[in-house]
Amino acid sequence: MSAAGSATDLNTIDLEALRWVLLLERGPLPADQQRQLSAWITSDVRHRGALIRAQAASLRLNRLSALAGGRSVFETPAHGHVSRRRVLAVAASAAGALGLLTWESREWLEDLWSGTRYSSGIGEMRKVVLPDGSVMTLNTQSEVRAHYTRHSREIHLAKGEVLFDVAHDATREFVVRIDSWSVVAVGTAFDVRRLSGSALDVAVTEGVVQMLTPAQPRQRLAALQQATVEGAGQIAVRQVSDAELQRRLAWRTGLIVFDGETLRQALSEMNRYSRQQLAVEDPELAESRIVGVFSTSDAKTFVQGMRSTLGVEAVESGNTVLLRRPR
Repeated sequence: MSAAGSATDLNTIDLEALRWVLLLERGPLPADQQRQLSAWITSDVRHRGALIRAQAASLRLNRLSALAGGRSVFETPAHGHVSRRRVLAVAASAAGALGLLTWESREWLEDLWSGTRYSSGIGEMRKVVLPDGSVMTLNTQSEVRAHYTRHSREIHLAKGEVLFDVAHDATREFVVRIDSWSVVAVGTAFDVRRLSGSALDVAVTEGVVQMLTPAQPRQRLAALQQATVEGAGQIAVRQVSDAELQRRLAWRTGLIVFDGETLRQALSEMNRYSRQQLAVEDPELAESRIVGVFSTSDAKTFVQGMRSTLGVEAVESGNTVLLRRPR
């Protein structure tokens, strides 16, 4: 695989930010380019943070290159034009010249670009205090990258569910990014789920957040509101009760609360917390309604509950437990 070919899956915003840094390394921009840069920065809340990350990458890479006795890896041609091909080539040559990674892994550059990685295992709940005092609580099987600068606070949610308790900072928005969506806050508390594909779910417990995407108008969410985004990118907002919100967040105390969910939905939720997976094949049985409180770490008690309330039997096969009607 070629270096340029491997690099093309980098975030396009970050690549554009790197192109601007390559131009800025030459000195003051001409007036027309300065206007273009200003317009680019103000056109999307993500652009300023991307530019700051690229500048930080430039500084670190140049320092490491100097220590290695090489020239600046961000050196630009005299004519000042920087193509996408050159951006990719510079990024690849920087990595290769310093001997820090191959483009097949790119782990070092991804850490530099995307910040600090935090993750939780199956059935694990993890609490992280960020540099500004904000707190992230990661539910089972979750992964984020946190990138903090003097001017921005950005979290990229790769998978799972995280509850954010954001410290107030009027000078720096707190932004959670999920694909093309951004959830923006200053000081508030909200829960974000990303469980399958591009679908996501945001529930606000305190304060106000704004949801942004290039394809939709800005959506404001206040406390006790929930927004769901399906695969097609359509957003649906609804009011939720405090009791419903507390049921949703019961995982913080190691519990799962069902209040009328179908058996299929209940199994999907239970499976998030266990390596052993529960299954149901009978369509009618799958639509049975479930009510109860269960432990996230005790799937056996859940199965026993289904035996007594639904009259099912549990058939184990490898790592799967099939719930079915007795035969």
